[in-house]
Amino acid sequence: MRILQWTMAGMVLVALLATGAGVGQAQTGGRPLVVIVEGRRPLNTAAMTNVGPAGISQLADVFRGLGARVQFVRLDAPLPAEARVVVIARPLRSMPLLQTAYLWWHLERGGNLLLALDPEEFFLDGSNVRPRFNRGGLAPLIRQDFGITVSDTFLAEPLASADSIEALESTYALTFAELEGEPITAPLARYGVPVWVWGARSMVVDPLGMGSEAAPLLATSTAFGETDPGVFRTSSVSAAAALEFNAGLDVPVSLLTVGARALSTPSGARIVILGDSELLQNGYGLVRDGAVPRHPGNLLFVQRAAAWLLNLPEESWPGLPAGWTWLALDGDPADWEGRGLRLVSDGEDVVGAGHDLTEVAAFADDRYLYVLLRTRDAPSAPVWVELALPGGRTLRAGPDDVAVTEVDGTRTPISDAALAVGAALELRVPLRVVGSARALAGVCLGAEPGADARPVDCLETPLAVRVVSTRAPFDYALREATLVSVRSANGLNLRAGPGLSATILTRLDSGVTLAAWGQSADGDWVWVQDARHAGWVAAYLVTPNADLSRLPVLPSPG
Repeated sequence: MRILQWTMAGMVLVALLATGAGVGQAQTGGRPLVVIVEGRRPLNTAAMTNVGPAGISQLADVFRGLGARVQFVRLDAPLPAEARVVVIARPLRSMPLLQTAYLWWHLERGGNLLLALDPEEFFLDGSNVRPRFNRGGLAPLIRQDFGITVSDTFLAEPLASADSIEALESTYALTFAELEGEPITAPLARYGVPVWVWGARSMVVDPLGMGSEAAPLLATSTAFGETDPGVFRTSSVSAAAALEFNAGLDVPVSLLTVGARALSTPSGARIVILGDSELLQNGYGLVRDGAVPRHPGNLLFVQRAAAWLLNLPEESWPGLPAGWTWLALDGDPADWEGRGLRLVSDGEDVVGAGHDLTEVAAFADDRYLYVLLRTRDAPSAPVWVELALPGGRTLRAGPDDVAVTEVDGTRTPISDAALAVGAALELRVPLRVVGSARALAGVCLGAEPGADARPVDCLETPLAVRVVSTRAPFDYALREATLVSVRSANGLNLRAGPGLSATILTRLDSGVTLAAWGQSADGDWVWVQDARHAGWVAAYLVTPNADLSRLPVLPSPG
């Protein structure tokens, strides 16, 4: 294999010399140049000149916002010597040898690359697409010099089927930062915000290769890697194989890397490789609702990856997008400066200082209630928080479990609520549980384990809840769930039961995504929830990322 790789590298250099390309430096003074490869030949890539959903004009704007000049090239000649970054997004054809030579010479002289691929086979605009990336000469060179091996996989989410992946729009999924402390994805890891993808492939990263340093960026822990292209139908023939995990052939569910970055130590070249191109496209990962990004994690990731490729100092990278509630649930009260902490007790009224409340604050955005509790000393384990909710219900939150107890004693876990314990206690609760009350009637701390344990310290007066105008950057109800998105342009009704006669709870806008947990007996209705709502929607008005017929059948309410 090593001999084959070096032979290929030699062929590339010979082909480059045959073109008459000169030697130059990719790094020059002034505004850096970013070139985006577009055109139907030779690669048929996504275009910066396309402002439509499949275009990457907004990606070009990201580079411009970082001070770069941006232009497109056809890759039918050597790349400009002053090019700092080359972008190749969604190549639908394998890269020929001559184009590989142009690109590799760019990297050899210290230029950088953003390469966004798609699965080795998928269905796009009425026909099959077969990029055949690993059949070209670029793949072994990247593996050798940058330590990244791109796999021929399609990442299949739970409950997906051959029928459910026939449209690109139904292959969406969530990926998250794989490492703590990685500069590009550090904010994603801190705030638990995902990057959305549509039909991704996985890759393997060698952190320390021969002359390279590499790191994974994005990963999924819910999908397996399907390796059989027979799961995709052609324009005239149905899928020949079922989309299901086959031991020994497919890549099992684990932490599968979807994006990576690497540095060549001899040349200084930097590359970012993504296993999905839609996360960069105008109508997918970078889609906007008016002036607001629908997926702030995608914008944040793209901005930081672009800044890294431009080799900008980290202190100059774009900050967090405005208009969102950036609050890390980590037990650190630093995020709460200016959020209205107030003194609630000036005496030592409990035995343990780690359970003696001294300051409490609460606010709500469009999806969640957030509560901070500080004690005289750092909170002592064991510890739990209890909130008195409207209607006589009680919410009790521990570090590993949050649940609501109804008046009749029924206990319901709340999987998308969470309590963090550190220097203080931070609690996040979805608004569908706590409602829109502007005050909490009771807030208490407990010390003893057990459902019947009584609190040891409580507020003596109701706690005011301040409502802020920022939006939660992610709906945590969507993690590790089958997803449905409202596809009706006029939105749809969320109902209390599976039928047109059931009470309308609210109206959901087009593009809203919810977690789907069950279906009606006839399969016409789906039970969904997010941080604000729970109820039933008509199945034909949503775009799922799985086969809804595989959801469990739920009894009708009442």
